[in-house]
Order: sequence, then C-alpha cells, then structure tokens
Amino acid sequence: VWQPKVRVSVNVSGTWSGRSDGIIDTGSSYTMMSIDSAEFVGKKKEEVRACPSVKIEGLNGQIKPAYRLNGSLRLWIDDANKIELPDMLVYFYDGKLPHSILIGQHNALVDRLFVQNKRPSGERYFVVR
Repeated sequence: VWQPKVRVSVNVSGTWSGRSDGIIDTGSSYTMMSIDSAEFVGKKKEEVRACPSVKIEGLNGQIKPAYRLNGSLRLWIDDANKIELPDMLVYFYDGKLPHSILIGQHNALVDRLFVQNKRPSGERYFVVR
C-alpha cells in the first residue's frame, strides 16, 4: 500500500511545532501522533493524558487510549508553500505508531479533495485541495 509522505507542523499548544514526517493515511479515521511526541508539540505527557480520550485498537489488536486535543496542521509542499488544516482534532495514542504523524480522514481531510496519481514514468504523487 502506497502512503504518501509529507512534512507536517502541528499546533495544539498555541505555537507551531517544528516539521516532522507525516503519512497521509486515508484509511485511518483519526489524525494521530504517539504520546511520546507530546513534548515535540509543546505539551507534557501528563497534560495530554488529562484530555478527553477514546479507545483505539492498534494494528496488533491492543486497545489503548488516545487523547484528543484541538489543533491545526500545516502540510508543507516545500519550504515556502503549505496547506493549513485549521480547527481539527489530533489524537495522541498511548502506544507506538508506525510513523510520527498519521493524517487521517476524520477532521483533517474530510473537507478536502485527495487524489493519488501516477506519472507515465510510474512515479506516484498526490494532490490535496
């Protein structure tokens, strides 16, 4: 399965984080980060664990909490151009994730057009509008 990578900044604490690698995962309901990334976005794990939570089943079948924070994402096309996704929910999963940030349908791409394409050379690319 091809999962497009994108550089992402996150704002859940009033300031923007640095950039990290994210995966656009249209099969995922939620936009998720590991709780180990809390400090990267300016929060302490204890602060995140005090937020409302849902139970999410991971790939290994374990059910763990994911803590919900309101925030925004920036998807960086290059150093100067970005797409901003404001007023969305970011869930901090209390376990390991396969990538730093999983950008899912729910609240992130639901109002956007996402298209996967393939160039004649076979190289894949994506469009988000």
